[in-house]
Amino acid sequence: MKKTKNIERFKFYGGYTVLFTICMICTSLYFIYNKSTFIWSVDGISQHYNALAYYGEYLRDILWNLFEKHSVIIPTYDFSIGYGADVLNTLHYYVIGDPLNLLAVFVSKEHTEILFHVLVILRIYLAGITFSVFARSRGNRSSAVLAGVPIYLFSEYVLYFFCKHPFF
Repeated sequence: MKKTKNIERFKFYGGYTVLFTICMICTSLYFIYNKSTFIWSVDGISQHYNALAYYGEYLRDILWNLFEKHSVIIPTYDFSIGYGADVLNTLHYYVIGDPLNLLAVFVSKEHTEILFHVLVILRIYLAGITFSVFARSRGNRSSAVLAGVPIYLFSEYVLYFFCKHPFF
């Protein structure tokens, strides 16, 4: 009994992954054709992208202090943020608290744009998994859920806001 449930789950999430990949490729082709990016030119560049790049450097600095100096030094104030600001209060709005953003520690500032795009796609993928878990817990058939997930994930609302405010 348990083995058949695991096989059924594997088939469902495998089908979901294939369906998501096809829809995401089509969506990405639209952006490529229009020579656009997932990073919104207003808040995306000036706030979200910069916060993610800064967070990666911030985490690497903490780890460097820990492993090289053998001391826990967590910078809490930085004059390079606007006129000078509390780092934690500034970054908590954008990146601190989202476990996916911890991946920024592995990415240099030059490659943060790629990470930003990967995180946008990963967030949408995880939202689809969450939606499918919810829909299946309500007794909906797997085929109905697989039909509803792309409608939910690739609606105009999601496509509009994943570029504007992907951290939210």
